[in-house]
Amino acid sequence: LGFVWFHGTRGIHIESSWGPLTLLISTLFKQSFAVSYDFGAFNVNTPWTPALSSVASVLTLVLILGASVQLFWRAYRRSPPFISTCRGETFAVLLMVFLGITFCTFKMFSPQFLLLFVPLVPLIRLRGLRLLGFCSIFCGACCLSTFIYPYYYMNEIVAGPSAFGLLLLT
Repeated sequence: LGFVWFHGTRGIHIESSWGPLTLLISTLFKQSFAVSYDFGAFNVNTPWTPALSSVASVLTLVLILGASVQLFWRAYRRSPPFISTCRGETFAVLLMVFLGITFCTFKMFSPQFLLLFVPLVPLIRLRGLRLLGFCSIFCGACCLSTFIYPYYYMNEIVAGPSAFGLLLLT
């Protein structure tokens, strides 16, 4: 259970949804912040970091448990048992929902996590605008990540996020 301690004690990763929020709060309230390299990633350190880190962990857990309860409640109420009628498409959608909740609320994120969606896409019947929308968002995220990392990551984000760096993070 060392991974539980590891992720419980780590700070807020600068690329997570909490990273720009922490930087924005610190900037608005004129509080100091620092970006440090620990736990194998660049993390935001502010006076607010411990509290926001706890909130992020609890929120992730609550939303995952809430989605699980909702799923099992719907499965329980279904006429034919849910497990016997569950197809690969249903499983893929549910897995994408749980991954999406985790990626949006956890205190750590890296663009390569989005690759976890790729093997699930063929299991889902995406047609027309849904397929175009998914491909646009996915390719946009990949292009933005490729654009940011080699050119702007160290200077605009890690070295003390500038206004442009904060915009890139959001």
